Amino acid sequence: LDHLYTGLLDPALRKDSKRCQQEAEAIAGTYRDKVVDLTSRDLSVLAKMLENLSLLLGKISPYPFLNFSTQVTNSEYGAFLPEVRILASRMGKEIVFFDLEWAKTEKKVADPLLQDAHLTHYRHYLTTIRRYADHLLGSAEEELLLEKAPVGSSSWTDLFDKVFGHLTFGSRQRSEEEVLSDLYSPERQVRI
Repeated sequence: LDHLYTGLLDPALRKDSKRCQQEAEAIAGTYRDKVVDLTSRDLSVLAKMLENLSLLLGKISPYPFLNFSTQVTNSEYGAFLPEVRILASRMGKEIVFFDLEWAKTEKKVADPLLQDAHLTHYRHYLTTIRRYADHLLGSAEEELLLEKAPVGSSSWTDLFDKVFGHLTFGSRQRSEEEVLSDLYSPERQVRI
């Protein structure tokens, strides 16, 4: 995973994490409550900023997950995984305004913007957000859901993985993966 980061202490990892939060806050500070008034050019700039933010989080998020998946017994990686989930939650809380405001923008305002050449690259993304307008909650509710996400079902999955990662089976003290791999052995005695 060195092509992502060299380790949990890699300064680039902390720098990228901090940058994610700062950019999300900057986007919210600049565009919150203003989406309905944006020109197609401004909307394109905002969509590009959101895309870049998503790409950066997409680089950060898999790193602790993949490390944890391969080193379930390593407590450092286990502790860092929730940190990244909290970062994603905070970032989501900052930028959820965009989906809500864009989805609620009147059709007579949104449709001409969507036809503008400046938004060609983001047309599908923007159209998809509007498709789910009837299923979005209010800002406070959506933010609450994002805030609770890090301690939701993924936490139970992590706990299960940690518990099973520490279990050993049989006289040779083998891991769950080693035991389960025997199910596919071509030798009948091993499968039993």
